[in-house]
Amino acid sequence: MSEQVFWSPGVTLEGIEKQVILMAFRFYRGNKTQCSISLGINVRTLERKLEDYENAAKKQREVEEREASERDNQLRRARGVIQNPDGTSQVRGTYSGAHVESAVEAPSQQPVPVPQPQKVQDVLPKQVAASGNTRRR
Repeated sequence: MSEQVFWSPGVTLEGIEKQVILMAFRFYRGNKTQCSISLGINVRTLERKLEDYENAAKKQREVEEREASERDNQLRRARGVIQNPDGTSQVRGTYSGAHVESAVEAPSQQPVPVPQPQKVQDVLPKQVAASGNTRRR
């Protein structure tokens, strides 16, 4: 066998044991008898460990699939797609990146008073000069 087992901090003894068993199982191309003899364990022990590894992998895949499904559902809801109980989808509205409410749906608010602009008196340069308000240096 030319494969190596690598250890690093955080890798448990069970993790190393799993690596060794799976490498030996691949080396002997699935022959459980030869694999168990080379590892020095009972065939039934090897079968149980392989079954445990398979079950753990299956559970991990199920968790990943469930998380992916939840992420997809969250994205659909964020985009306005509603999932009906019968399995069909319903689009709430087109997604423009911002939520816009109609005036009918908007909550009632008190009007804000806005002061009316007042007309500013026009002063022409001739009028300023005539009034005597010129600057002297």
